[in-house]
Amino acid sequence: MALSCILGVGARGRLATLDNALSHAAQFGLDPPEAAQMIGEIARKAREWRNTFERFGATEAQCDKVQMAFRRPRDIGLEKVETPGLPSARRTTKSRKG
Repeated sequence: MALSCILGVGARGRLATLDNALSHAAQFGLDPPEAAQMIGEIARKAREWRNTFERFGATEAQCDKVQMAFRRPRDIGLEKVETPGLPSARRTTKSRKG
């Protein structure tokens, strides 16, 4: 079942997928490769949510209550964002010095 957002996030409206969000990267001043890199960075951080919560004192029961808020990136289209020509979420990111 596809979930939707309250606000439109991309070309396919409120569909809560990463490729839909990526479709409107330009509205945020980003080109698709840069946006895909950012998505990858966020996905890597989000995978560690439980460790972070526990490090700050959350109990197992508390973590269990909120775990549904942290969907797995592959369940919301990470593979579609990691296409040839776009940076992979598994690669090391480059410095953003301008």
